[in-house]
Amino acid sequence: MAINDYSFLSTTISSSYAQTGGSSITGTYFSFIISPTGGDPATPSVIAADDFKIGNAAENPIDSNIWWGGNVDSSVQKVEFVDTAVPYSISNTVETRIYIFSGTSMPNSDLTVLVDVDYTAPTFGDDDDRSASIGRPFCIRLYTPSSYNTCVNDGTTHARYVGIASSAINTAYTASSVNPNGTGANPNCSSGFHEYKISGTVPEGQTTTIFGQSFVATSGYYFPDPGIIANLTVDTQGIDFGDAYTLTHIITRDTDSQITTYRFEVNYTPPDPAIEDLTGTDAENITKFCALNHSMIYSNFTPVQITSSNNGLQQLISRISVGGQVGVGSATVASTGPTPINVDGEVRSVVVAGSDFAGYYLTIQKTTGGTTTTLAFAKPHPANDLESNNAFTAGSTNSGVVQLNLVNSEGSMPTFLPSGKPYAVDYPKSVRGKSKTSYNNPISYHEYFVSFPAVTATTFYNVFVTSSDANESGNTDEDKENVTTSYGVSGAGSGRTSSNPIKIYQYADPSITIQPSTNVATVYDSMPAAVSKTTIAANTQFTTESTGTVGSSGHVEFSFAVGADGDRIISITRQPLASDFSVTSGGNGLVIYYESLAATLNNSSANNVCTITGIAYIQQMPVDDTLINILTQNFLGNASG
Repeated sequence: MAINDYSFLSTTISSSYAQTGGSSITGTYFSFIISPTGGDPATPSVIAADDFKIGNAAENPIDSNIWWGGNVDSSVQKVEFVDTAVPYSISNTVETRIYIFSGTSMPNSDLTVLVDVDYTAPTFGDDDDRSASIGRPFCIRLYTPSSYNTCVNDGTTHARYVGIASSAINTAYTASSVNPNGTGANPNCSSGFHEYKISGTVPEGQTTTIFGQSFVATSGYYFPDPGIIANLTVDTQGIDFGDAYTLTHIITRDTDSQITTYRFEVNYTPPDPAIEDLTGTDAENITKFCALNHSMIYSNFTPVQITSSNNGLQQLISRISVGGQVGVGSATVASTGPTPINVDGEVRSVVVAGSDFAGYYLTIQKTTGGTTTTLAFAKPHPANDLESNNAFTAGSTNSGVVQLNLVNSEGSMPTFLPSGKPYAVDYPKSVRGKSKTSYNNPISYHEYFVSFPAVTATTFYNVFVTSSDANESGNTDEDKENVTTSYGVSGAGSGRTSSNPIKIYQYADPSITIQPSTNVATVYDSMPAAVSKTTIAANTQFTTESTGTVGSSGHVEFSFAVGADGDRIISITRQPLASDFSVTSGGNGLVIYYESLAATLNNSSANNVCTITGIAYIQQMPVDDTLINILTQNFLGNASG
């Protein structure tokens, strides 16, 4: 093999290729990696599978990079070259897969296999020279609220946003002038947004900051929490670039913890392998990328003027969650709301987050049937391993008034305040390793570890907070005592009021009962007793449809002997079908299949008996007790004696 600027990097034997001396070689293949070396930072060496072949071998199929015969040992069946990344990218190496003829005997010593790998330098046209690392295109349209002039559309002037002192865009790439296609072509001009187009090429195989934008509030104004939101649209025309973009947020707050500067930095990492069109020149590829219409538009940016009522003394509870989830669960649909609690009970984390010094109290209600109880929070802190010391009682209990407090924020470690309060852990949200003055977002949260008990009947829990102005955390800052707490979230499950709580369900183990039924009962002596299954937890899912073992957790085997009354005679008009089974009650969430269905007669004379047999395979358990009838009138006939 003649190679310039390339090397054998490593040889890897597949785990399935382990061999024993004297045995026949079995397995898929073993491989080695060819890696580029040499070049310089401006023109690094790059390779592709297309550059390599086996001396005197034949490629079959054409352009497959699979080579047969040639200058290899007799034990080699074929050799395949495979790119590990985008061809001719900096990160690409070539895996060389060596396939050995099945049945080749493994010697009792190391086996050396000779393979003649040849390299041919690629040739490209003058306009498409990919022998060095290629540039990857990007193009994004930015819609930003106007801070310095108006946007005119359809004869209507849309004024700039008062309170934004500047909104400078910084980029090392091509940035268009404002509204490059005119305000009439700007779809967001009517909202007071200007359009910019930022484009260029970035190095392959690395993350690059393509632009940044800093919003600065005018003196006497601030941006409302949680800050300006950037909304990206990068999944267009059936091509999803969602993993290629990342955003960095840099927030500056004043002494009242209000946002005065909000900066975005947008980073782009070209997908590997490429999913965009790279068949043209750089300029052509950028134009094609622009046609994908990637865009970013802002929300929650409207500046707020500082007044005596919003001067930083009013704090907020921004979020409440249970196990990181919000929403309203359902008595019949397990996929709605937070994940249901295990019937045997479990410990879940309840988190209340908000501004420093915001006050609240937490309530957790348990309802089983028509009985509602509330959680009486235990006093010991979870650091003492006493998480289970809480109980649901008939009284109107809650956590007591609690106030968020960033006590040990500089060290970014949890603090255990307020002292003696139940299960409250104060965690500051900050940036580790930075100075106290550079924290991006001084928001803390309390975490409660709640032990939800085992139940025997379906139960639900309402979790919500109520605001409080009381100072309960030992705060000595008189300016922030007795603050007004508002809510920064909305919608179902936000926990903003007791009428809009997070609701979590805990389903009891349901029963599935299967029994024969008829709409002509007088024909039969009596219907046999039902069979039931009660050992499977609600909403349990099984992965196979009909391959389980009879008697296992997902199967119910049944046999019903249905006898004729008096001198009547039962006949079989057809064999039973899955459609003969009818859910009479319950069945919410049930997925069930029926197998091996059969009806047999013991004789054809008066007072005879028909035996109905089969297997019910439960693919998913319901969340409630379920009754299933076999409608025997669909396949049994009768006659008078």
